[in-house]
Amino acid sequence: MALTVIKKGEVQTPLAQVAEQSLAAQPPASAQPKKGQARKLSVDGIRLDIPMRLRTGHMLAIFGVSGAQFYKLRKAGKIPAPAGHIGTGKRPTPYWITTEIAPYI
Repeated sequence: MALTVIKKGEVQTPLAQVAEQSLAAQPPASAQPKKGQARKLSVDGIRLDIPMRLRTGHMLAIFGVSGAQFYKLRKAGKIPAPAGHIGTGKRPTPYWITTEIAPYI
């Protein structure tokens, strides 16, 4: 049988020690957003009268909706389909042209 020496003032149950260590090892949930989730991007300097590429985050900010609501609106036809995709991997990034989305705003 193993003995553990506990100094005065350091009395903790083994379960409390494990919980304390596991909580200290994890960063807070709000500190790191989930990967793959669309986040609103700044729309400063974006003009709808000249052709510019907009990513999903720009579209979220322009329409003022969440990522889930944005994809529901897109599926319902209230937001146009992307003009194209950037990249060739498994999940290429969609983009829209400002002059094409102006009528939907």
